[in-house]
Amino acid sequence: MRDTKTIIQSMKTGWNLGNSMDCFGGETAWGNPKTTKEMIDAVAAAGFNTIRIPVTWHEQTGQAPEYKIAQSWLERVKELVDYAYDNKMYVIVNMHHENKWIKPQKDGFNQVIEQYKIMWNQIATYFADYDDHLLFEAMNEPRIEFSENEWTGGSEENREYVNQLEGAFVEEVRCTGGNNADRTILITTVGASASEEAIYGLQIPEDEHIAVSIHPYTPHHFAYAKDAEGSVAIWDGSLNKEIDEVMERIYEAYISKGIPAIITEYGAVNKSYVNEEGKEVPNEDEVIKWVSYYLSKASSIGVPCIWWDNGYYTSGDEYFGIFNRSDCTWFTAKLKDAIISATR
Repeated sequence: MRDTKTIIQSMKTGWNLGNSMDCFGGETAWGNPKTTKEMIDAVAAAGFNTIRIPVTWHEQTGQAPEYKIAQSWLERVKELVDYAYDNKMYVIVNMHHENKWIKPQKDGFNQVIEQYKIMWNQIATYFADYDDHLLFEAMNEPRIEFSENEWTGGSEENREYVNQLEGAFVEEVRCTGGNNADRTILITTVGASASEEAIYGLQIPEDEHIAVSIHPYTPHHFAYAKDAEGSVAIWDGSLNKEIDEVMERIYEAYISKGIPAIITEYGAVNKSYVNEEGKEVPNEDEVIKWVSYYLSKASSIGVPCIWWDNGYYTSGDEYFGIFNRSDCTWFTAKLKDAIISATR
């Protein structure tokens, strides 16, 4: 198994299979088609060498004390991992959309960490023989939903219990043996936030094969907010500083200390604006300018990025889609090309 720095540096650019295996109600519950090998082949052929497969496990998990994960669900995740392996891609498997029960707080925590450890033990054991192209990510965006500082690093209590969960994750993966003894694994901050409180509140376990994952949708008013007060659809470079500050923080907290980092989610939603001729036009060219700058800054500090694609481009919620899973084409081929070009 190669060292973590080598692996992270080899993950040039990535794509998320969002809103599929992480859905409540099953793989197609949120409107995306069932994932096929042809889809993953097309993503790989476009130049993406990394895929993140977000997975929601609790709906497929039995009761205490075994918390047994359904064999059929494990087999389906394996099938998707194998699609990626057939393309010689790096693969990240995580725990996603588990915030209803993974609550980083004192109340009820003993039960939470018990279930969490048992479930990760099963997942790690199932995939123990895979080589170092497979990475595990402890959690997606651990937080207390709808709390006051949900997305800005949480409270001191939240940070304390996220750190405990991350430590338990490391112990459980390592104790399963096989390639898991040296597998690169990812831990994250409260909410996967890049705020100062989140980044500097994360305790890094003593382990030689750990990297940190972060989700900076930066600047928020361009990348995320749509049809909301303050939403920005045109990228004129005036907000470059917000990207600069995030990358500087990641570099100072992790990279400069020899701790690899990876942005496992980033992206900008498809919006429109009224041009000088008074016509409403899509902002694809603006997103291309943004992503080129964003990726150049991330690349300059050695941090690979994985685009959050939920399959939604003009319908659904949060238009982060760039790949049309229905026919294996690209909603926005120019944007896809810009991503690949910026990370070669």
